[in-house]
Amino acid sequence: MERQEIIDKAVQYLNGHRILTMATASKDGDPDATALEYASDGVDVYVSCRPDSRKVSNITENSRVFYEVHEDIEITKENVMKLKAIQVAATGRVIKPGDSDFDGSLAKMVKKFPVFSTLPKDSRVFLHFKPKKLWFLNYKQKFFHRDEVSFNE
Repeated sequence: MERQEIIDKAVQYLNGHRILTMATASKDGDPDATALEYASDGVDVYVSCRPDSRKVSNITENSRVFYEVHEDIEITKENVMKLKAIQVAATGRVIKPGDSDFDGSLAKMVKKFPVFSTLPKDSRVFLHFKPKKLWFLNYKQKFFHRDEVSFNE
């Protein structure tokens, strides 16, 4: 599959889903994983969390993030053989109220999840994930098949 085709499929997949599972680690390597709602802009992803969360402190200390978006399927051989997902190694950045891109990040979340318009602005921060490497999984094509795309920073 050509690079742009992989990116287009990944964007389409991101646009069609709501939840990702992200993993971060502290500067000492202590891991943390959580499922969160997200909004995307192309292959860039935005999540919202509390300013005092472990995710924020981890990304502040260690900007490396890994996340996956996948189907919630009943585990049967037939379903697993049709699995599609994306996995992304990314750089995370914290966006705080008052930052120049805070309102744009909020607008992306509100568009996908209107409930975000009811939250006080200062109660949340956004995490912006910029991909370094993306894998599009398509087990229907071949079991464990992954197409890979790298991004320049």
